Amino acid sequence: MAVARILLVYLVFVLVAQPAGAVDLAGSVAKLQGSATATASTGFGRPLQEGSSILVGDRIATGADSRLRLKMNDGALLTLGSSSTIAIEAWNDSETLGQAVVSVVEGVFLAASGAIARLGPDRMVVNTPAATLGIRGTEVWGEAHPDRLAVALLSGTGIVVDTGSEQIEMTESGTGLDVTAGESLPPIKQWGPPRLQAAAAAVTFSDE
Repeated sequence: MAVARILLVYLVFVLVAQPAGAVDLAGSVAKLQGSATATASTGFGRPLQEGSSILVGDRIATGADSRLRLKMNDGALLTLGSSSTIAIEAWNDSETLGQAVVSVVEGVFLAASGAIARLGPDRMVVNTPAATLGIRGTEVWGEAHPDRLAVALLSGTGIVVDTGSEQIEMTESGTGLDVTAGESLPPIKQWGPPRLQAAAAAVTFSDE
C-alpha cells in the first residue's frame, strides 16, 4: 500500500508539473533482485518494483548485490548489475524516427537490442564516459567507469565503438575491447571462457 501511495503521488506530481504529453513511457521493470530506484528529470525519486514504469529522462540506479532487467517498448532488454547507474535519455520506437539513447554513468550492463536497433546502426546508442557504442541487432555487455570501459559482443551483428577521435567496429561474437579514456583504442581481442563467464555472472539473477 505504501508503494502504491508513493506511485500515485508521483503520477499526480508529474501530471501537474509537466504539460500534457510530456511524459514519455520508455518501458517497464521486467525483473528485480534486491533494490533499485528511478529519479525523474524533475528530481522526484521512486523505488522500483516489478511492473514499474520507466520514463524517458529517468536516472536508474541499483543497490549493492542487486540486479534489474528492463523491458523497453521496442522489445529491447536492458539488464543492470550491482551498484550501477544509467539514464534513459531518449526512447522513441516510431517506425521512421525511432531512436534510443542510454547513458551509462557507471557499473555493469547488458543490452539486448530490439526493433529500434534494426532501423539502422545509429538508432540505438549507449553513451559511457570513455566511449559511445552504436548497437545493431546485438547482445552487448559492458562495464563502465569514469575513465575506462570494458565491452564485449556476446552475439549478433556488431557494435561500433567511438571515442570521438577513433572508431572501431566489433563483429565477432566472444570478442572484447578494453578502452581507456584519452588513449588510443587497443586491438579487439577474443575473450576466453573465464572472462566471458565472469561478465555474464555480473548481470545474472540468482534464480537463472
